[in-house]
Amino acid sequence: MRPLLVLGWSSMPEIRLTKEAGLAWLIIDHPERRNALNPEMMQQLSVGLDEVAKDISVRAIVLTGAGDKAFASGGDISRFGETRKDFEASQESAAKRKAVFAKMGAMDKPVVSMIRGYCMGGGMALALQTDLRFASTDATFAIPAAKLGIAYGPEGIEKLVALVGSSVAKDILFSARRITADEALAMGLINKVLTTGELEAFTRDYCLTLAKNAPLSIASSKFIIEQLALPAGARDTIRITDLQRAAAESDDIKEGRAAFLEKRPAKFVGK
Repeated sequence: MRPLLVLGWSSMPEIRLTKEAGLAWLIIDHPERRNALNPEMMQQLSVGLDEVAKDISVRAIVLTGAGDKAFASGGDISRFGETRKDFEASQESAAKRKAVFAKMGAMDKPVVSMIRGYCMGGGMALALQTDLRFASTDATFAIPAAKLGIAYGPEGIEKLVALVGSSVAKDILFSARRITADEALAMGLINKVLTTGELEAFTRDYCLTLAKNAPLSIASSKFIIEQLALPAGARDTIRITDLQRAAAESDDIKEGRAAFLEKRPAKFVGK
C-alpha cells in the first residue's frame, strides 16, 4: 500500500490513511504503546473518516493497527491523569469518543476492522463500532474497566450488548478477563478468525468484493440494520424511504439488470 495522506503531526502519534483501488485503510500507528489511543489520535481518526467519506473512489474502509502486536490496546493510561482526572474530564473525553463513534456509524460505506494482537478497552469499543471484524488467531480481547476502576457510559457498552447479549456482556465487563479469538468468534464479537498470514489478504479481497457491489444498496442495508435496533417509533422512516427510492431510480439498478442478462460483472457507480 502507498500512503497518500498522513494525518497527524510529527510530535504526535499518527492515524495513517492509505488508499488503493476502491479501498481506504485507516491505520492506528502508536506501536511504542501498542497502539493505545489518546485524544489527539481520536481527533485524527475523525479527520480521516471525513476524508474517506467525501472520496467517491473509496467504496470500503479497513481499520487496523500498525504492526502485529495490537489493533489497539485501549486508552493511553499515561494520559488518564488528564482524561480521567475527575467526572467532568471523563465526561468530556466520553463525549469526544461518542462523536467519533457516531461518525463511524453514520458512514454510508462499510467499515471493517482487521484485528491482530491486543484489542482491549477503548480499542475494543472502537472495533465494535465497525460493521464487521476479522481477527487473527493470536488476537486477544478484553475490557479491563473493572481492573482500572472505570465506569463506562452507554456509548461504550451498547454495541457490546447488541452483539453478544446482556449476560455475556456482563461476563466480559465484570470479570475483565482476556478472551481468545476463537471464544470471541463463538460469542459473536467477531465475524471470522484467520491465521496471521491469511488475515490481510482475506480482508483486502473481501473488502474489494464489497467495493465492487452497488454502493446505494450497501448504504441502504447498513442504515436499515442500524435502525432496526431502535424502537419502531424512533426509526427514521423518511430516510429509509429516501434510500430505497434512490436505489430504485438509480443508474446502478439498470446496470445490475443489464449485467445479469449479459452475464458479465456489473460496473456500479453509486448513482
